[in-house]
Amino acid sequence: ILNTKTGVVEYCDAGHCPLLIISKNKQIKEIARYGGIPLAVTEDPASFKAKFENKEFQLEPGETMFLYTSGAIQMQNGFNEMYSEERLKQTL
Repeated sequence: ILNTKTGVVEYCDAGHCPLLIISKNKQIKEIARYGGIPLAVTEDPASFKAKFENKEFQLEPGETMFLYTSGAIQMQNGFNEMYSEERLKQTL
């Protein structure tokens, strides 16, 4: 949840790819993962006992928040080479 007036972002890490922030000077920083268990790891929702916590960070004026799925970094070329998180950061 992004509060557009304050820049505060509230989020939950459920084993997903990290949020990437592109600073005003084009540096990439990663919002730290805190070990959430991936969603949909079981077919029986009743057996899923994990708790998910909300976290917050401050998005500063001029910064860009970049969200992506694992499919974006797991794509493969004709040589079976994955795109990778590192290559995504270089591209950004």
